[in-house]
Amino acid sequence: MKINGINLNFTEAGETNQGVRPTLPFLHYFGGSARSWREVTANLEKDFHCVALDQRGFGDSQNPAASYQLKDYADDAAALVRTLELENFALVGHSMGGKIALLYAARAPSGLRSLILIAPSPPSPEPMTESERQKMLTTHGTRRAAAAAVENAVARKLPPEIFERAVADNLKGGEVAWKAWLEVGSREDFSGRIAVVKTPTLVIAGEQDETMTADLLTREIVEKINEARLVVLKNAKHLLPYEAANEIAGAIAEFV
Repeated sequence: MKINGINLNFTEAGETNQGVRPTLPFLHYFGGSARSWREVTANLEKDFHCVALDQRGFGDSQNPAASYQLKDYADDAAALVRTLELENFALVGHSMGGKIALLYAARAPSGLRSLILIAPSPPSPEPMTESERQKMLTTHGTRRAAAAAVENAVARKLPPEIFERAVADNLKGGEVAWKAWLEVGSREDFSGRIAVVKTPTLVIAGEQDETMTADLLTREIVEKINEARLVVLKNAKHLLPYEAANEIAGAIAEFV
C-alpha cells in the first residue's frame, strides 16, 4: 500500500473487534520486519486485530533514497493509522520501533489508548560505542555478521526456523536505511519531549539485555512518563518477540 508516497508492506491478523478492543499496530526492531511479530500475534489474533508494519527500508517495504529520520518513521506510523481508520489502538514498538513509537506518542495522536515499548531504544542517543557502530556499518550484508547479531541478542538458542527468519530479515535491510539508523536515527535525542506523553505506558526489558538495560529504561522513560511502569523478563535478552513471545503477548493482552 502506498503510504506517504512510498510502498509500505504490512500484515493483518485477527478480528477487527469493531472497536471493542483496541487494534494493535506493531513496529519492529532495527534489522527486523513484520515477520518478527509472528509468534507474538499468533497468541493475540484470537482476541485482537493485529497490524505489523514493514518499516521503510526493511522487509518488503520500499527502500527510498532518503528520508529515514525518526520523524519520517513516525509519519509512516501516523499514516498507517489514518489509512486503516484506527480510532482505538494500542501501539507496540520493539527496540528501534520503540523509539519511533515513543516519538509518535509524544504527538498525542487521537485514538492512542496504550503504549507498549519492548526493549526500546531510548529517546536519548542509543548507547553504542563508535567501534560497534563502525562494525555494524562495514559488515552489514554478510551472513556471518547477521547470524552473529541474532546470536548475541538472545539469551538462549532460537529454534532453527526462527533463527533463519531473523537472519534473513537482517540481510534484507536496505543499505541506506541501515546507515541512516546507525548514523542518524539512533543518535537523535527527543528526551525533552516525552514528559508530554500521557498515554498509559508499559516498558518491557530483558533481564540479560546489556544495552537496553532495565536501569537505562527506568531512567530515560519510566521516570519521565507519569503513567509508565516497567516489567523485566527473566532469562531473556534483547530479541524478546522471538525468545519470549508468550510472555510478551500475555503482558500486552493484560495491559491493554
